[in-house]
Amino acid sequence: EVPASLRKRDVNSCKVKHHQVEEEINVMSVGDEEDRISSLNDRILSSTSTYILQFDGGSRGNPGIAGAGMVIYNESGREVWYGRHFVGDSMTNNVAEYSGLLIGLQCARILGAEHIVVQGDSDLVVKQIRGEYRCKSKQLLPYHHAARQLVSKFQSFEIRHIPRAQNGRADSLANEAMDCRDFNYMYQFINPMKLGLP
Repeated sequence: EVPASLRKRDVNSCKVKHHQVEEEINVMSVGDEEDRISSLNDRILSSTSTYILQFDGGSRGNPGIAGAGMVIYNESGREVWYGRHFVGDSMTNNVAEYSGLLIGLQCARILGAEHIVVQGDSDLVVKQIRGEYRCKSKQLLPYHHAARQLVSKFQSFEIRHIPRAQNGRADSLANEAMDCRDFNYMYQFINPMKLGLP
């Protein structure tokens, strides 16, 4: 089950613009999002393409004001989705990082992605998801378990560590979330032109 901090009232209301049609997509618990995917008449992302998800999280104070940013690119390197989420007033950097990963993975699945390459600058999160580090923190365990559960739903999954300098877009979104304090609100925009749709 997704940690409570990601399931509060409206966490997740995102609007997607597709073929000039707006429909609301909710980022729900791990167990529910498959039903939501199958209910969409037309998946936004191709199920045969591989997408790159970059995520980042930050905390001013650690613990302190925390936010997460996520962005998805297609195979050509074009941005097709982005999101930001205000994690809370007294959260750690690692919780913010995991929040970005979880929301990014959830939205990638909801939008129809089956093949994903995840990139983040958190060495801890990347190595814990790979299984190179054990997740011992009681605070992080629910996030880690939820992320592992989501990972298993993709046909192919890979996670890589990247330098902070290559993660600027997600970092900027995380800072926007902290600045705007968009509590329990996940923002998303898809430009049909960027997807090569009519």
